[in-house]
Amino acid sequence: MSTDNRIDGVYVPLKVGEIIYTGRFKNKKTFVKTIGKDEHGMPTINGKPVCNFRKTPPTQKTRGPIVQ
Repeated sequence: MSTDNRIDGVYVPLKVGEIIYTGRFKNKKTFVKTIGKDEHGMPTINGKPVCNFRKTPPTQKTRGPIVQ
């Protein structure tokens, strides 16, 4: 893995100039112009969010153990 595609520890396996599929059904071709991050530190491609989860801050504790 290359370290130039890392954004705050999240690896984005893309390069500028590649074509990816976006949209609700992943059927629209999009040319990657920029790779960056938003105000929450999450990766963005062309100014749009790549993933829809948030990391908890390191000082915030969870409510309890996860029981399965």
